[in-house]
Amino acid sequence: MYFLRDGLYLEEKWIESYGIFSLHAYTEDLDRYYSYQAGTVASGEKPRLQIPEEYKTLVRGIEDTGKTGFSEASTTLLSFSKETMEEILTKVDWAKNTSLSDGKDHHFTLTFPRLDLGVTISVSTNGKDEEIRSLKNYSALKMYQLKFSKWLLVGIDVTGSQAKYDFDLSQKRWIYNSQMENALDAFRRNKLKQFFASGNRVGRNDLCPCNSGLKYKKCCLIRY
Repeated sequence: MYFLRDGLYLEEKWIESYGIFSLHAYTEDLDRYYSYQAGTVASGEKPRLQIPEEYKTLVRGIEDTGKTGFSEASTTLLSFSKETMEEILTKVDWAKNTSLSDGKDHHFTLTFPRLDLGVTISVSTNGKDEEIRSLKNYSALKMYQLKFSKWLLVGIDVTGSQAKYDFDLSQKRWIYNSQMENALDAFRRNKLKQFFASGNRVGRNDLCPCNSGLKYKKCCLIRY
């Protein structure tokens, strides 16, 4: 019942906001449903996972591809809290509107360190598939950089009246790779170059511009 109401995982940010955390009853709806089945009360709906309708469309799109791994990909998306689902939908809308405005593909990435999981979602409005192919390399690099064991890449093409979906699911244990280290070094340097070329500044305790998730003083500041 906790899963149906709040998702599979207990978000750390929720815990940080409380001095005391205590469990409470989650089974009222379930109890009433079975009481209804037993005929002891007049009504009782079957408890269901709370999923936004647009999110259901996203999950069905993944399932309808029929590609190997679609079940685990859709299960991964369904394991998130409703709050995360809504965040994903908000970012998809942003990517779609931005793409319609400038004619370019746009993507965003969410990371879940406790789950060793990263999710990248790309939205296209031009009917081309170059972006999803290039993002496979990006996803592999980010997966290696963060030392995650799982990465889900989702492509959404909204060119026509009905969106088309694609995905790529990577799962493997992190192992040191010299070629990936070289690629990662080039990636970091390029990110820093773009960041500083835009006139931005970064403090020692700010997040590193290379998107490693580490503070600048513990990442590229000591590297370069």
